[in-house]
This record gives sequence, C-alpha cells and structure tokens, in this order.
Amino acid sequence: MVKLGHTVTTLATTDSITYGRAGNPRDLSNFKVFVVCEPQNPFTANERKAIFNFVRAGGGLFMVGDHMGSDRDNDGWDSPRIWDSLGIKDSFGLFFDTSSTAALSNFSESSRSFNGAANDSIISGPMGHADTLAFHNGSALTLFTANNATAVSHFWRASNSAASMCASARFGQGKVVGIGDSSPADDSTGQSGNTLYYGWREGEDSIVFLNATAWLAAGGATGVELMSFTAAFAGGCQAVVLQWNTGSEQDSYRWVVERAEQPAGRYAAVGSLPAAGYCSGGRDYRYQDTDVQPGGRYLYRLQQLDLNGSRTEYGPVGAEVPSLLPRTLARVSPNPSRGQAVISYQLPRTAAVAVELFTVDGRRVAVYQRGTQGAGPQRFTLPAGLAAGTYLYRVRAGEARADGKLTIVR
Repeated sequence: MVKLGHTVTTLATTDSITYGRAGNPRDLSNFKVFVVCEPQNPFTANERKAIFNFVRAGGGLFMVGDHMGSDRDNDGWDSPRIWDSLGIKDSFGLFFDTSSTAALSNFSESSRSFNGAANDSIISGPMGHADTLAFHNGSALTLFTANNATAVSHFWRASNSAASMCASARFGQGKVVGIGDSSPADDSTGQSGNTLYYGWREGEDSIVFLNATAWLAAGGATGVELMSFTAAFAGGCQAVVLQWNTGSEQDSYRWVVERAEQPAGRYAAVGSLPAAGYCSGGRDYRYQDTDVQPGGRYLYRLQQLDLNGSRTEYGPVGAEVPSLLPRTLARVSPNPSRGQAVISYQLPRTAAVAVELFTVDGRRVAVYQRGTQGAGPQRFTLPAGLAAGTYLYRVRAGEARADGKLTIVR
C-alpha cells in the first residue's frame, strides 16, 4: 500500500478507537481504511459508535476474522463472535458463522470459486488478478442482502456458494470487506512466541488483501473528474484520434466510446478502454477510430462506467474526415513506363501537395514537394533516371492522400 502512495500506521493496544476526537493523532477521521485482524476483545459501545461513524462518513473497514473457538486470551470471545456483536448483520448484511458446523465455522480450503464479474476490483485490481484464496481453519460469512443489498461475495467454498470466504458491502458513504481467516494475512512478521501461519505468499492471498485494501482506500464516493476531451482527424494514421484526461478517478471501471454520424445519426459504441479504477493523480487516454469514411463528419461521446454499475456521459465532440483523393483521379501514365512517368491527380480544394515514392517493401525513395496548389487537375512528371522496378507512389494533399503503383522498365 505504501508503494501505491498510502501511509500505513499501527494502532497500538494502548490507543483509543475514536472518530472525530480532536487531539487524537490516530483518530479514525485521519485515515481512509481501518484494518482489524482477528480481534480478541469485544468493542466497547463508544468504539462501536466510532467505527460505524467512520464507515458512514466514507471510511473503509477491513474485518479479518478466524475460526470458531479462536479465543487466544481465553476470555470467552473469539473473532467471529466479536465481529457479529458489532452489529454487522443488520448494517452491512454480513455475518461470520459461529455455529457448531465445522464446514462453516472451522474449515480449510484453497478455493478457486470466485466472482467472475469484470468489475470486481477485489478479484482484479491494482495489485493484479487473484483466482485463489486459501483458508487454514477459518469461518464462512453469510450474506443477508435483505439487510444490505450491496453485499456481495468474492470467494466462496467450492461445495457451498452460500459459504462466503471473502465478501464486501457498502454502508453510508463507506465500504467494508470481511474475510473469515487470518492465515492469508499472515506474513510471518508477528510477535515473537506467537504461532504463525504464513499464508501471505500462498496462492494469490496477498493480492486479495492488497486489492481489497486499495478498494477500501478509494472511499465510498465514486466519480471521475474529466479535465479535457478532444477529437481530431490524424492523416498519419488515417483515423480520428480521441484524447481525454482525468484529474482523479474513484471506482472507475471502463470507458465506452460512442459515435454518431452527423447530422442526425444515432450513437453506437465503437470501442472501449479499461479505466484506472482508483487514481488520485488522473490519467491520460487515447483511442483511434480507424473505421471512418472520406468526407465523414462524426460526433463522439464517452460513457464512463463505475464499479457500482452507474454511468456518466461526457461530450459530444466533433471531427471531420477530409475527402481523400479518389484513386481514379490520382494515376500514372504510361504504366509501365520506359521513360518519364506522369502522375495526374485532382484536388478537391487548395492544399499543400507532396508526392512520395517508395519501394514495394515500404522504403521511401524520394519526396517531391509541390508547394500549394489550387483545386482542379494537376500533373507531376517524375524525374528521369529511376532504376527499373516496381514502386509505390503517394500523393498527399493536406491530410488527404491517394496511393498507387507504377513500374519502370528499361
């Protein structure tokens, strides 16, 4: 997370869990994400209030549990019971299993059953793609979408899709993620004397945790700050080039490029690009529409899709494709030629003209600048002395062009 530009700090056991308390440097209002790994003592009433206010205001809560009976200090409380006592079932629509059924409350599994939705930023996020999550004695989460319709499962048991291993939800302006085992988060850096279960490098466990944390850090708000959006014909690539850049992005998923032909055409999607997801510094985008016609006039707009499934429309911007020189009006004679060849072409309008000559493998032989010429028929006589062979010629008139082939024989 530090590599992504975040600051990470530890809340000591002597620190208080508060929200909105002036003078507390570790007050939750100073942070984007609160990660709690396998808590061993129930939260006090004030702590519960602080955690809920933090999430409501846009914070991210990462709830890491463990298996039923993981009571490390023998006070009668294990992490599943502690999380459930917070009231997460009614608010977040998530519930850690505390039953006596081992298949739900104390199981081990390396699961490859995951959410295949393209917009799942916990499965596929800034730290990569994860298709495996390994538990070593963990508990399942049950989703109660009647209590919170945003609750969604990301990994689940292969034998029971209702037994979630990793789930998330939105609450207020914030987000929460729950995972039912602390082994995937264990990177072997625990306190001396503790029994550790090094799962950080097992499968894609670390990717799941880092993607989930990045998703939480993006905050509950979604949206894109679009700074510019332009479209222009580029003769070099014979395409309309769209460019846009953002100042920031939160939970952006994809950009869809739509096009309509002027004056009264309907918009239709012509392409798409993946969005940044979360990007505090913005990003530059470029899309080339090569399926354009000479003389065409087009309107373009952007549909920005976010991870919630909502969309925002930007544009339109317009671009005009110049009329290309018809091949029949840019031809060479005689062809084949034993002497000097003459290229005849017709200009639809006044333009700066250049004639280029290439070998058949694309190597440019010469460029003949013709200066600015007026609309109508024009001629250019190729210099004598060209070696025998086949050549490609190109007549450029501003952004327009016409190509052809000629043969010199001796």
